[in-house]
Amino acid sequence: MINKRKQLISIPNIQYKFIIFIFISLCIPSIIISFWCYSILHALVSHAESTEILRSALILGVRKITIVILIGFSLISSLLFYWSIIFSNRIVGPIYRLEKEIEEIIATNNFKRRLRFRKHDSFQSLAAQINHLLEALSSQSANQK
Repeated sequence: MINKRKQLISIPNIQYKFIIFIFISLCIPSIIISFWCYSILHALVSHAESTEILRSALILGVRKITIVILIGFSLISSLLFYWSIIFSNRIVGPIYRLEKEIEEIIATNNFKRRLRFRKHDSFQSLAAQINHLLEALSSQSANQK
């Protein structure tokens, strides 16, 4: 069994761009919908002329909804940030490992070395293809000697 990666941010420039993209693409619609709901309730409160009881109930409702929106947005943002780090690590981690393994193979000129990724990592087929290439290079190197 291959050990877990010790760092969540392997290639910062790629992962940070990914995290920002996910965060923006999911938060902007949430903010727009929140302000849209808030503006509708605010319009209802400002146009409530019938009774003071209705007006005070609407104001109380707007305050509660505002608190729920702010707390919910904070929780969703935190979970989204955590999820995007984990998900980006599943993509960037194997690339980082691939880069380090290839550097090691080049430095040692050891074509018998094989790549192995964690079970749930992306790019399993890429690792298999590179292992096939290393096998061919290893046999070609053995034939030349």
